[in-house]
Amino acid sequence: MRKRRNWAVVAAVLLAAAVAGTVVGDVLGKSLPWVGQAVAVGLNPPVRLDLNVIDLTFGLGLRMNLVGAAALLLSLLVVRRL
Repeated sequence: MRKRRNWAVVAAVLLAAAVAGTVVGDVLGKSLPWVGQAVAVGLNPPVRLDLNVIDLTFGLGLRMNLVGAAALLLSLLVVRRL
């Protein structure tokens, strides 16, 4: 029987791993420059919708380095095995 997972917990674990890995990569990037190189994707500048009554701004950005990507993949493997 397949075990049901709480997808909110899985998403939180993956997000935490990516954030922690990126922070570690930024710290290690000071001594090992190739580790700290990050790739950034997203909406730059953010999309702005002005309706005269309300002004909405939509933006999304993702910046990840090598250690963050490795931590994300490792946590994905661990979560799949559980």
